[in-house]
Amino acid sequence: MRHASLVAVTALLVLPATARAQGAEYYFDLGATYATPLVNDDVVEPIEVQQAIAPTGRIGAAVPFTGSLHAGAEIGFGSGGHEAAYGSTTNDLGGLSTLTLQATLGGPIVQRLRWRVAIGTIKYLPSEETGIFAQGGPWRPLAGLALEYRVPLTDAFDLRIVGRADVHSFTTDELASRGFGASQWVQRYALGVGLWRFGS
Repeated sequence: MRHASLVAVTALLVLPATARAQGAEYYFDLGATYATPLVNDDVVEPIEVQQAIAPTGRIGAAVPFTGSLHAGAEIGFGSGGHEAAYGSTTNDLGGLSTLTLQATLGGPIVQRLRWRVAIGTIKYLPSEETGIFAQGGPWRPLAGLALEYRVPLTDAFDLRIVGRADVHSFTTDELASRGFGASQWVQRYALGVGLWRFGS
């Protein structure tokens, strides 16, 4: 996962530098994220590992790139639970957090409505290294799209309402050791509300 570590370090270094750059915009939002199952298999009996809807926060910054486009970086963190269903039995597997580190590119669609694409990595952080995370949580490549609507609040700040969708492939070392060789695609959908500011 060398590429994931490189993206993570780059995003952590770029975000504070971007926020200080001339013409920077920066933002944060709080919301919730829903994800499709991490594992869904029915070869022998139905098995599904599902995350709960997770409260999520994000911060980001961007600078003018070319024309009306802005390039930047974004960090997100969400924390909730997850459970496994085996046939008719459901087991609580404890807490599961996610950390996302992404490079972004965005621009306007119409007045107040903007798009933003992102590519980076997601890290799974289970509260206990058991079950599918018995050998730890993985880093996985991540790509997504966001739409945001801005409403002016003051001379300094806009209210931003944002919807996101992203996708990544999922597997763990523990799943591979159990014979689950193929990755599964996981889609995530999020809504958030926050503030946006244009810096000088």
